[in-house]
Amino acid sequence: MQNHAVGTMQCVKGTLNSTPYFIFSLKEPDYFSSTMSTYGSFFQNGRGTTRNDTPRGTVGFRAFRFKYNNVFDDHFLYRRIVDDHNHLRHLIPAIEQTWSACHWPNRVFAFLLAIT
Repeated sequence: MQNHAVGTMQCVKGTLNSTPYFIFSLKEPDYFSSTMSTYGSFFQNGRGTTRNDTPRGTVGFRAFRFKYNNVFDDHFLYRRIVDDHNHLRHLIPAIEQTWSACHWPNRVFAFLLAIT
């Protein structure tokens, strides 16, 4: 798959304990993305994206558009939700760390809040 164009997908279907699964591979400019899923199709019906097909360190820019299939579309759309949720749950609630006092009215308010 190294000689394929960016956006090319391949799929391997298998069965494990009578549950069908699919392994999808997507060619990116510098690497391959692989995702294992129990749902999805090979058809590219997700959100559209633009990728650069030019390798790093070379001159020129060859961009083109393609669509993800629904497995990669869901991955790129929701990949940060669990991490963001866990990050917010483990934060220590402190106004000094979460509120930036760079704006002058905020500095005045922070001063008045601190001395009261």
